[in-house]
Amino acid sequence: MVKDGTFFLQVFALESSDLGSRVTHKLIEANNLQDKVHVVQGSEEDLEAALIDKKVAMVIAEPYYTSSLLPWHSLYFWYVCTRLRPKLHEGAVVLPAQASLVGVAMEFEDLWKLRAPVGTVEGFDISVMDQMVKDHSNQTDERVEPHPLWEYPGVGVSDPVTLLNFDLTQPVPTENMVASGEIPFTCSGSCNAVALWMNYDLLGDGRHTVSTGPRAPYTGGSPQWDPHIRQGVFFMEEPVQVSPDSRLVYRVTFSPKDGQMDFWFDVKGNQSNIRDQ
Repeated sequence: MVKDGTFFLQVFALESSDLGSRVTHKLIEANNLQDKVHVVQGSEEDLEAALIDKKVAMVIAEPYYTSSLLPWHSLYFWYVCTRLRPKLHEGAVVLPAQASLVGVAMEFEDLWKLRAPVGTVEGFDISVMDQMVKDHSNQTDERVEPHPLWEYPGVGVSDPVTLLNFDLTQPVPTENMVASGEIPFTCSGSCNAVALWMNYDLLGDGRHTVSTGPRAPYTGGSPQWDPHIRQGVFFMEEPVQVSPDSRLVYRVTFSPKDGQMDFWFDVKGNQSNIRDQ
């Protein structure tokens, strides 16, 4: 902290839950840090009030929020930092400094069937019902669903690709962030989904990264997914048979106004739609 031109160490910990606040208080007491660490229970408004006459030299977060369903929901940290910018000292450090949205084309054994049409059952054609369910889902459901992917067998059919980058040391932009490109497939198989996750780079140097996707660098086969967080899954409308001659075309839009991500994926090249009966 900086006050009246003098630097002195003070730590303000923002805790939104009563349980988290109590645990933090116990840690502070156990380490005799009552005069150094102060717990602010509540919202960003309460933190701003606690910092009314102070300047902040460093902002640190995991970042993780219990209300997050999809990995990029924790970009809320970016909004908190932006709100606190008037309180930041010149040259203040923000950790993590960078974040990136990453995706990999997947061939899941069974998970994709959650959105797959049923077709014919015991000789009955229920394609009309399939279409009704699809139309309703397109109108009401999120295009990307959160799933703990360590529970679902599947292999990657492309390399992981960074789709969007976020500079957390700068204010949240006012205009949409849009990225598009193509991802080559690395093997032949069925592409029925795209797995999505966030990487958080502590120092922005690429050497200190926390991933909400694979626990280890992905080099092919079945990713070793982090079992403690859910990843995002975009389901293709139909499984597509792909080869190294095919490409996954994407367009991703991040709306700073509401923090929403919009995804579009398609396959170009030699491919065919397939359905597992």
